[in-house]
Amino acid sequence: MKPVCFALLLALLAASPAGAEVPRPNIVFIMVDDLGKDWINSYGADDIETPRIDALAADGMLFHNAYSMPQCTPTRVTLLTGRYPHHTG
Repeated sequence: MKPVCFALLLALLAASPAGAEVPRPNIVFIMVDDLGKDWINSYGADDIETPRIDALAADGMLFHNAYSMPQCTPTRVTLLTGRYPHHTG
């Protein structure tokens, strides 16, 4: 190993404290069939109350651009396999 690469490796190892734990995020993923974003208060619904989902959204994050299929099955297959629906058949 070249001395420059070895020195860089040592510098990187020294920069990260040993045993320091990075807090892991808590992720709650909710997938509901036949639910449009216009049915949730966080996304602008006026006539439907969703206080629990609104509380989760207030403490988390909202997505405004997402990829979804018109049926639930291809979306579920995509989530379970990590592949686009046209690759799974």
